[in-house]
Amino acid sequence: MPHPLFVSDLDGTLLQADGRLSDFGLRTLTELTERQVPFTVASGRTFSSIRRALGDLELKLPVISSDGALISGFESPAPLHLFPMELAPLETLMAELVGEGYSPVLDVWDGTENYMLSEGPANPVMTWYHDNKQVERFYRWRHETLRVPPRSKVLSLTLIDKPEWLEPLRDDLDERWGEWFKTDYLVMSQVEDGAALWVQSRDARKERALEVLGQMLGYQGSDVIVFGDGLNDVGMFSRDWHGVAVDNARAEVKERAREVIGHHADDAVCKYILDRIAE
Repeated sequence: MPHPLFVSDLDGTLLQADGRLSDFGLRTLTELTERQVPFTVASGRTFSSIRRALGDLELKLPVISSDGALISGFESPAPLHLFPMELAPLETLMAELVGEGYSPVLDVWDGTENYMLSEGPANPVMTWYHDNKQVERFYRWRHETLRVPPRSKVLSLTLIDKPEWLEPLRDDLDERWGEWFKTDYLVMSQVEDGAALWVQSRDARKERALEVLGQMLGYQGSDVIVFGDGLNDVGMFSRDWHGVAVDNARAEVKERAREVIGHHADDAVCKYILDRIAE
């Protein structure tokens, strides 16, 4: 193979602090894609959010979204592979959360369309999230009775509310539902007093999805170069792939990396790829 497969995380790794590609990054990745250098992304973002963040960039390879729950082509969220949530425990968890006053949002693939499902924005943070996402090309949010539609797959269950509501819930979910699900918690820097708690299949991990993608494309071992900065990238750095951490990465990521490069704000990933393909 003339070049390795390059796979990059987005936030804190490839993107700038504003969650977008720099002009240099867009020009570079567009040129690399046109030259058929194999490049794609693996992100915790949803498919529609990835498309928004990458702007005018058109990738040729499948992308990994929703923290590994979905592998799809770049032109559509139609899945090439899914790691969905198990239905029976999911329905029990949904009923429990609703009974406790929470308002879950489901990320659903129904065989035709990918959309968010909830009974409607139930608090100011959910309203902000809904309004902010409307500009994304592939974003859909249906306001219906909360249930898993027949023959549908659920990629995640998300709670969006104030930190004091969600932060204590994470440990409780891990303890009681860890056999089936994993959780991730994030304070939203873009909105005052907002946070999100994601619940997904335990198998929805970037490294699991990258194993599948590597098999699809015929890449393995050091023929795969991965870039990351956060804890959800650690699994990719613990395999035979060539792990590259940006300078702003978490210490746990740097410890497992084969190389540490410059800061994400300096377009270190794009510069690294340019240097690597020039060797």
